[in-house]
Order: sequence, then C-alpha cells, then structure tokens
Amino acid sequence: MRITPQNSIGHRDLEAEVAGVFEAHDFLTAKAPYHDTMAPEIIDRLSQCNSPTARYLRGRSDRVAIHRRRDQVIPWEVKTTPGLHPRIPVEAIPIMHHVQARIPVLYVCRHLRHQWDAAFWTHRLPKFDVIFISPKCDAYESGVVQRFFGAPEFWKWKPTFEPCQVNGSGDAFALISRESLEAVGLDWRAEIARRAAMDELDDFDRLSSEPERCLICGDFVPARMPHRCFNVGVWHAEGGDL
Repeated sequence: MRITPQNSIGHRDLEAEVAGVFEAHDFLTAKAPYHDTMAPEIIDRLSQCNSPTARYLRGRSDRVAIHRRRDQVIPWEVKTTPGLHPRIPVEAIPIMHHVQARIPVLYVCRHLRHQWDAAFWTHRLPKFDVIFISPKCDAYESGVVQRFFGAPEFWKWKPTFEPCQVNGSGDAFALISRESLEAVGLDWRAEIARRAAMDELDDFDRLSSEPERCLICGDFVPARMPHRCFNVGVWHAEGGDL
C-alpha cells in the first residue's frame, strides 16, 4: 500500500480543500507538525530519536482549526493514497497517542485512484483490517502497538498483525478498508459544518455522548472511550460498548 507524500499534488489539494471548508465556517487553520514548526537542526535530530516522547512529538496532528469566536479547537489530519486497492493507510502510533490522551482528531481520507472520500474521529475508530510491523520497528513500537490495538477487552474488532518490508518511515501502519470507513458514515464537510454550528464549548464529552461513571475506578469517561483505570492498572471501557 502506498502512502501519498505530504508534498504531492493530491495530498496538498485535499489539505487546501479541508482548510477551505473550515475557514468558510469561521475557523482559523494552521500547520502544526514538527517538520513545519521546528528549526531544521531540531527536525533532523528529532527524526533520529525513537523514545516514546520523540514519537509523540513526531506524531502530533498535522493541522489544527481554531474557531474565531468560540473555545473550539479541532486537530485534523489528511490521509491520501494512490494505491490499487480500496484501502487507506494510517500510522498506528499517532492514533494510539490521540486515543490515550482523549484528544479527538478528525482524519479526512481520500483515495486518489478511485476518487472517494471518507472520514473518522479518533474516538470513533473504524475497524483496522491489518497492522503492518516493519523490521525497522523496535521492541517498544512493536509491543505497544500489538498490546493496544490487539486488546480484546475494549475493541469490538481485532486486526491481524503482519510483518512488512521497510517503506518510507518504517513506522507501524494500519490499513482501513473502504467498507470499514463507510460503516462510520461520516461526511467530513457536513461534520465540519455541524461542529461550527455548536453553541457549547468544544469538549470531548460534547463530541461523545454523555459521559458515564466507570464501574471499576469511579471516574467519569466519555461513552465508548477506553481509558486507563489506575485502580487496577488495565485498559478497559466500562463507559460504553466498544
């Protein structure tokens, strides 16, 4: 599966299109990735580091939208592919970080060859069909990816994990089928318009349904959102059916 480089025409076109829709709904948009916001020397050094902190910094959302009048901030990503098959590739570690931090990031996807769009929020993930682990992945990345996305206690689906040849960054990545994306049923243009029409503050619980109290730790968690239960030290999702 080929991931379209960020400087390719198709990728840039979709970024500009999404930014235009945000701006039409009274949002400001800005670039946020480390390779666009840091000095060249730091970019070079950070790209060579593989600590959890370095991976987090490299995996932050590429773009952010901020409403001009309300306390509403939306991180967003664009993913494109010119591949032959009707699937979209996404990096696994950044999505894991977004989920763990309970930060809802909007992913807008476009298949350039077959010309279809899809979208999803990181707190409403579509099914991951397969996650590829390259030889470049160290024990940390391989281990946490398989433990997190392979945890049967809070995902309805369980992807297969397969080795792959190093291609591009060599980071672990998932393939999401068109069928899985369509099951989410999210139109990204309509979703941006819906968010712009909200009167309340941009809050994670506002994106989800009403939060429920965890039966194990007593904490309030957004429905359908896995969280770390520190009383027992395990991930679970008592807040709703995952």
